[in-house]
Amino acid sequence: MSIDNREFWNDRYTKLDNKPVVDSFLTENCHLLPTSGRALDVACGLGGNAIFLAQSQLQVDAWDFSPHAIIRLQEESRHQGVEVCAQVRDVVAQS
Repeated sequence: MSIDNREFWNDRYTKLDNKPVVDSFLTENCHLLPTSGRALDVACGLGGNAIFLAQSQLQVDAWDFSPHAIIRLQEESRHQGVEVCAQVRDVVAQS
C-alpha cells in the first residue's frame, strides 16, 4: 500500500475514540474455535478480534498496515491482560 494509504489509516485510528469491537460472526461461532493453537488476525485494526481470540486461550498474531492501530492494540491487550503479538505489516507490498 502507498504512503497516502498509511497516512489515511493512521489518521483514522488516531481519531477513533472507541474501544476495539469483536465481529459478531466470531462471537456467534466461538463454539467452533479450537481450545488451543495459533490464530492470525490480518488487517486487525484496533484488534477486537485478536483480543477476543487471545481471551479464548489462543496464541494470537495480529497484523495491520497502521502503526497507530498496532500501538492502540498493544495498549488494549495489556489493559485486558492478554498477550497478542501485534506487528505493523504490509501484506500487499511486494518484496
